[in-house]
Amino acid sequence: MKVQDVIEQLSQLYNKDDVILVHMWQPEDIIIQAKDRDIAISQKEAEDILGLIEHSIDCSIGVNWDVVDCFTDSYKEDN
Repeated sequence: MKVQDVIEQLSQLYNKDDVILVHMWQPEDIIIQAKDRDIAISQKEAEDILGLIEHSIDCSIGVNWDVVDCFTDSYKEDN
């Protein structure tokens, strides 16, 4: 999801003074985590991995480094 999409959704759903919690991930997070694990991924691959996570998110688990690692490993195995 792009920043402009998030801004549009938030402005439609919430008032500017509403209190919410938002945790954002960006491709650089995925790239750095992969690099720390000696896995090289491109910007496009990181964006693809974020998309997969977004569409498969488990609200009981959320998004954390273990989730990122699992999706990165799975993506690299499939591509």
